[in-house]
Amino acid sequence: MRQHDLWWHDLEFLVKQVAKQKARPWGWLDYVWHHPDDFYSRMPESVLQSNWYYGKSFANSVTDANAYKVLEEHSYNQIPTGSNWSCPENFQRTVSHARKHISTKRLLGFLQTVWRPMIEESGEGHIEAIELAARARKNWEREL
Repeated sequence: MRQHDLWWHDLEFLVKQVAKQKARPWGWLDYVWHHPDDFYSRMPESVLQSNWYYGKSFANSVTDANAYKVLEEHSYNQIPTGSNWSCPENFQRTVSHARKHISTKRLLGFLQTVWRPMIEESGEGHIEAIELAARARKNWEREL
């Protein structure tokens, strides 16, 4: 048995079950960062991809951030994911990076996560995330 065959078996089963329900499988699959050859040879193009990256730098040397470009090169539909978890600049940089590197035919939206509980003590992080998403949208529309 090859490494990760059970993982692939389970993923393929889930993809088929979702497709049977006439829905689209969607994955948050950072597996691609550490196993790109396996990923690109086995991942069905039908699976919508949400790569995630929460840092500042979108340099080619940053594997997690560069995955957006490589997923595009392999023609996957994407919903890039950013966050204010590590830095507030990330979401706008994610949107700008995607605009430059992902075809609008395959860029289906954006996802933002805060990774903080929905309690009063975490309220500022959630409010900040909303404001950051609004600012990113305004910048996106200005560039149209």
